[in-house]
Amino acid sequence: MLKNRIATAVIGAPLTLFFVFLGSKWFFIFLLLISYFALFEYFYLLQKMGASPLLKKFFYFAFAVIFFLLLFTYQ
Repeated sequence: MLKNRIATAVIGAPLTLFFVFLGSKWFFIFLLLISYFALFEYFYLLQKMGASPLLKKFFYFAFAVIFFLLLFTYQ
């Protein structure tokens, strides 16, 4: 488990800095992808715990909310 976290930090930190220096449009896309994967993992864990079948709709709703929040703060 610790190896996965270290590998993520070694890859994630330079990748984040790279997108920060590329500019706001690319950083926006990067944040959107990170948000998508974080939501996916969170809802996957909830589903494994036996959460409601409506979970998929909540996933898309939460992703849409994050997308629009990022979009409006981007401008």
